[in-house]
Amino acid sequence: MPKKSNRGQGQVKKASILLDLAKDKFRSLTKAERKLFKAFANGERADFSVDSEENNDPAHADRWSGERVLKADRIAWLCTDPQASALVTHRGIVVLGARIDGKLDLQFAKISFSLSLRKSSLPVGLNLEQTEIPALFLHGTHTGPIKADGLKVKGGVFLDDGFRASGEVCLLGATIGGSLDCSNGHLISPENGALVADGLKVERNVFLRDGFEAEGEVRLSGATIGGQVDCSGGQFINRNRGGRALSADEVNVRASVFLSDGFRAEGPVCLYDAAIGGTLECEDGQFINSRGYALGADRLKIENCVHLCGGFKAEGEVCLLGAKIGGSLECDKGQFINPDGVALNADSVEVKGDIFLRNGFKGKGEVRMLGTTTGGNLECDKSQFINPDGVALSADVLKVERSVFLRNGFKAEGEVRMLDVTIGGQFDCSEGQFINPDGVALNADRLKVDGSVFLNDGFKAEGEVCLDSATIVKTLVWTNIESPEKTTLNLQLARIGTLWDDQESWPESGKLHLHGLVYDEIDEHAPTDAQSRIDWLHRQPTKHFRTQPYEQLAKVLRKSGHDSEAKRILIAKAKDRARLAKLTWPEKFWYHFLGKSIGYGYRPLRACWFVLAFVLLGWFLFEKGYREDFMTPSKESAYVSGSSWKNLQVSENYPKFNSLVYSIDTFVPLVDLHQASYWFPNANRRGEMFNIKMLRWFSGSELFYYKLFHTIMGWLFTTLLVVGLTGLIRS
Repeated sequence: MPKKSNRGQGQVKKASILLDLAKDKFRSLTKAERKLFKAFANGERADFSVDSEENNDPAHADRWSGERVLKADRIAWLCTDPQASALVTHRGIVVLGARIDGKLDLQFAKISFSLSLRKSSLPVGLNLEQTEIPALFLHGTHTGPIKADGLKVKGGVFLDDGFRASGEVCLLGATIGGSLDCSNGHLISPENGALVADGLKVERNVFLRDGFEAEGEVRLSGATIGGQVDCSGGQFINRNRGGRALSADEVNVRASVFLSDGFRAEGPVCLYDAAIGGTLECEDGQFINSRGYALGADRLKIENCVHLCGGFKAEGEVCLLGAKIGGSLECDKGQFINPDGVALNADSVEVKGDIFLRNGFKGKGEVRMLGTTTGGNLECDKSQFINPDGVALSADVLKVERSVFLRNGFKAEGEVRMLDVTIGGQFDCSEGQFINPDGVALNADRLKVDGSVFLNDGFKAEGEVCLDSATIVKTLVWTNIESPEKTTLNLQLARIGTLWDDQESWPESGKLHLHGLVYDEIDEHAPTDAQSRIDWLHRQPTKHFRTQPYEQLAKVLRKSGHDSEAKRILIAKAKDRARLAKLTWPEKFWYHFLGKSIGYGYRPLRACWFVLAFVLLGWFLFEKGYREDFMTPSKESAYVSGSSWKNLQVSENYPKFNSLVYSIDTFVPLVDLHQASYWFPNANRRGEMFNIKMLRWFSGSELFYYKLFHTIMGWLFTTLLVVGLTGLIRS
């Protein structure tokens, strides 16, 4: 028979010594306990499993035979007794398929070897408070509560591969030099916390994934994790009112956090004040909490991106209030459902990259981005924002370095509010639908856009589109509008570089507000003829007549070389003022008179026709009066001396009467043609000048009074002509 090696002899001796120590301590040992001590002394695992997989299930450990049952204090003695623990090899304690009765109490123990209890059962649980150990393996094991506050592990902690804890697993302030792996682990504590690890420090990763289930709160508040937190495919269930499914407030994760690939939470997931060095990935995750927050990440700080996309679904509010995101915020295809409140709260978020709410994104409830800033684009193509009784998208004071896209299938039911928004690029809503029939569909008061605004190519707004006091550096495009009869367009006090519209897209009468609108030019593809633009101006409400829209339009037309069209616009302004403004009867008469006589100052030569008419009329009347002897010389020197008073003869040297010149001389002021001062209608002469129905003149007095009227009209029309030509009258 061959001799045993020195190593083998040493192991036998160690096993013998360990058994003797155990007998001295516990007096009697069971067969299972002797097997346990021998295995540890020999550097082997204590395997109590049987051939049948069904009989190795720790869920049925109460049926296992006595040969598979150990007492907890035996293992505790091995770990804590100096003499006993010195006999355990560097492989540590490895138990497979045993039931350990009693609580395994290792509180304050400093263990020099790892502890591995695999597919075993510890019904009463473990106490590892302030324990120091190289590594802890509980693969597939079922336990009661685990109390491990202040636990210090040089390596990893493995609660995985079917591990199940019926009761709270507490790792408050624990320190783990490797990873905490709970993959496919089951932590059941509905009334308390399933995993309580506030202040936990993990050098590497935390895995709560691949079938991980927690019934009760999982707490990682204030934890520091050197790697990633991966909860992909995990289920976090806490149906207690007011309870959280996952609480990771102030967590500090140097790498990424994955709440994705089938992740499901029933109850709030909270990441308040969390700091994440990589990405927050929630693609295909489900966050269910219809009573409040589904995902709370206020003041989140993250170096890279946030992905709430793919099959992401939240029933309850998702809150990113005050978050700082170093990459992009991506919510493509995500569903945010909270019909009675806020679906997505991203107020005061700072995003260095882009914000994507597109390609199937759905927000049912208010989506908020008040005071948010992004260094890239805000893209909402092919998305839905549904909140019919309130605000669908609220983005007041939003700042976007590049462009905003609410286009190509974008649909909002409820108000889209973008007050005081600043956009460095363009604002494109082409093919977008904004539905809020009883209110404001798109509210962009005081909008500032360095590029252009596109409301075109099938853009539809049921309700008011409000760009009051907006500033658009380049072009406002309002063309090919769908159902413009359902739209009200408010451009009051807006400032636009170029206006590009088409006549078919103008709102109906009373639904266009233009007071205070200033624009530099009208695009060459837009109407510039006066008749079309007058129709455009007439679509304003008539309750309060404003002159500024007419004057602004005329200014732009004149600047672009359309002088005649500009004058027509200004004439239309005066006509509309006389028609619509609240004027007294004298004011209305004066306006109508100016319009007929000199085109309100813009057609001054029109007065020439009145001048010509009066001159011709005077020519006729004065000629007729002269023939009827109503016109007499005004100077005594006109008559030949010595002629009879009954037959006075006019001297040959006296200026001859010329009715045409007389008419001109008496009509045009400040002009002396030597007629008006030498001849006058004699009111004392009688005769028959006219006798035509109602028009009967039988004396020179009628002609005398006409001459006065003729002179007054001369002063009036020649004055109007002069001031019209000099531009002193512009109505």
